Amino acid sequence: MRSFKPYDIALTIKDLQEILRIDTRISVKCFNLGVRCRAYREYERLTYYNNAISRHFMDLRFCTMCDLTRDPKFRKTHKGEELSVAIGAWDIMKYDHLRCKYFLLPWFTGKNFMLYMLDHMDKKLYVIDPSPIPSWCEGNAFRKYGKNLTHFSKSYMSAVNVQSSGWYEDIYKWSFRHEKEIVQDSEEGYSTGYLVLQYMSTWKNTQNTKICKDARTMRKNIIDVLASDLNDYQKLLPTNVKDYLSRITNKIYKIEYSVQLVEYLVEKLTWK
Repeated sequence: MRSFKPYDIALTIKDLQEILRIDTRISVKCFNLGVRCRAYREYERLTYYNNAISRHFMDLRFCTMCDLTRDPKFRKTHKGEELSVAIGAWDIMKYDHLRCKYFLLPWFTGKNFMLYMLDHMDKKLYVIDPSPIPSWCEGNAFRKYGKNLTHFSKSYMSAVNVQSSGWYEDIYKWSFRHEKEIVQDSEEGYSTGYLVLQYMSTWKNTQNTKICKDARTMRKNIIDVLASDLNDYQKLLPTNVKDYLSRITNKIYKIEYSVQLVEYLVEKLTWK
């Protein structure tokens, strides 16, 4: 499957099959496509009811460009113009992202996924982290994230300043809050990406839904991807798969689909 806007993401059969494995993390490109689908659906829903868009979704492009898991000597330096593209508006959605209250910035540490929620209006920084807090920073969660924030805060400032001249906010100095009662994943972190995608869709949202904790059920989000209007290869799907998708698309948030159905859909995909 493939989605071209706002930039090209292509998933192979192998990528889709990997999603079904509970002992494997979601790949970066699958995660980014998941963000794209959720952002688009929220945009469609809010514009349909003529409601204001208060949350701006970002994917892992900014995180990837910061490349904090690499030794500083080997990191590529990016200009503000390049960074701004990674946090900017989506071409397929027409709204002024600079007017949004919340900027949702997902992060991948190389092992686990987490989510930074940046409140641009009240200058607050929330962290949603499905992985456990290490014993060495219990009682002071900021210690776990402080180093990352120090490194990417200037890059974020540079990126936003390109889009909003004169924006020189240092998010490192913002009020910090580590969100409590977040669904925790195991130490291996195989499901943190799926949990973060759920929190991106529900946190500070009037349509809050219960967070799914089951590793296999979480991976049913493949149906979200296949059924999405962003899948530019939909017309190449076999007829019987299209029939299944057409039946479930409008009920996707109300029905718990079995993993067997997901596996069936993957087996029937014949394009590359």
